[in-house]
Amino acid sequence: MKPLYIGSVMERSGKSAIALGLAKSLGNVGYFKPFKESSVEFNGSAVDRDALLMASALDIPHSPEELSPFVYDVFSPPSFDEVYVAYMKVSKGNMIIEGTRDIITGWTGNLSGMAIARDLGAEIILVSPATSPAIDKICMLDYFMKQTPGLFKGVILNQINDKRYIDLLEGRGINVLGAVPSMNELKRFRVSEIASLLSAEVLINGRDVEIENVMIGAMNSESAIAQMRRLPSKALITGGDRADIQNAALSTDLACLVLTGGFQPSNAVLSLAYEQGVTVLLTSMDTMSAVETVNRHLAYISPKDESKILKITNAVKENVDLSRIME
Repeated sequence: MKPLYIGSVMERSGKSAIALGLAKSLGNVGYFKPFKESSVEFNGSAVDRDALLMASALDIPHSPEELSPFVYDVFSPPSFDEVYVAYMKVSKGNMIIEGTRDIITGWTGNLSGMAIARDLGAEIILVSPATSPAIDKICMLDYFMKQTPGLFKGVILNQINDKRYIDLLEGRGINVLGAVPSMNELKRFRVSEIASLLSAEVLINGRDVEIENVMIGAMNSESAIAQMRRLPSKALITGGDRADIQNAALSTDLACLVLTGGFQPSNAVLSLAYEQGVTVLLTSMDTMSAVETVNRHLAYISPKDESKILKITNAVKENVDLSRIME
């Protein structure tokens, strides 16, 4: 099997989860991710969180720093020779190379996912959500990659709910290697996690329940309440000065109230939340920054979360044609 480069068509495609599932399903593979992205602290150093996950999940005898050694800087990128030396240091028989959030990152320095895969002799598997904009981009990337015969192995569609996309791509000669359904349970997390994530002040310490939905409270209360009633066990992120939205949310199935901008809520809101056992958090972040932080966390899989890792592995085994990938 040639090395496999797992590339993302766009942000939040589920690339890291699919790469993990492939690695666990194929077994006995090495891992390399040229460029660090989202970092976490490990042994006093900032390391790429995907590299940390893979090192643990695959029992790889290399540090996360070795598995993901570079930061891409458009003004001062590493040379390909440096990338190659780092790759060879961790390389073993079968390799999975994980790309960045978008396969074209690095284009300016001739270090895009396509360039790295080509120069390392790898085959590219794109991971993509099943949406119209993503399908257009897959077809565009296919056009460019055809200039290097044998470079593009195929695509794995993630979070698919319309199988017409499979026929559309295959009709254009693009191999669809798998179609993985949405796994909403992977996006759930607990109230205590969101408090830690946002470094928030806990105003009311309610039940540490599981959050199934995240909602932004930026509209008027009349528009918001209908939507809030449709979403169970939610975290609502809204300005601390939006008492109308806060009161409306507390009349629905609310797991957590996240108040942004550093604005203290009214005593009436705090009293009602206390009575209902709803956690109230206060952060100095603005609403959109808090939402972006939470959304990034939704895609994160902890090395300790064996249940999620098993679910991802089983989903890949059941919905991806591993025999075609190993050809």
